[in-house]
Amino acid sequence: MDPFWNGRWNEAPPAYGDQPNVFLAAHVAAVPVAGEVVCLADGDGRNGGWLAGRGFSVTGVDSSEVAVARANARGRNGYHAICADLRDWPFPPCDAIVSIYAHFPPSVRAAVHARAWASLRPGGVFLLEGFSPAQVLLERTSGGPKDVAMLFTAAMLRGDLPGAVFEVIDETTTSLSEGPYHVGPAEVFRVLAQKPH
Repeated sequence: MDPFWNGRWNEAPPAYGDQPNVFLAAHVAAVPVAGEVVCLADGDGRNGGWLAGRGFSVTGVDSSEVAVARANARGRNGYHAICADLRDWPFPPCDAIVSIYAHFPPSVRAAVHARAWASLRPGGVFLLEGFSPAQVLLERTSGGPKDVAMLFTAAMLRGDLPGAVFEVIDETTTSLSEGPYHVGPAEVFRVLAQKPH
């Protein structure tokens, strides 16, 4: 039971919109064709469901029962949402990990990323977008944790994904328009990494 996230996912309109993340949509061609994808903290399935509609087999994992119920109620072929705590959820072998604004305390993040990276098959990809420390330092109001330790840096992610081949590893300013909680100028970190064969 996650009262905070259950409350947020009970709101209307959807907390983070109903369209896929822009970075994910721009780089979907990097995901192995017809691959098995795991979406971390996938909420009501806006990203995972979109991927399923493009021929991928997708498992969305989220800690909110409300979000998971909403995701599964949409009945999208190729998409299944699971309510679980990523700290101890057993990652299945997969071809892609998608992490869109999945922020955790440092020890949890490192453990989740380690198990996610280990679950990737050779040639699989890890795609991530989340806030960078500049989001807090510049006092942006477009979302994210206020604890800088929960935000993403290049050094952190290089350490989390040992041996990765990085196609993208970039901190940038963007303008978010993803539901009522991600709106306006934002400082984000983006990664597209491949696991070597």
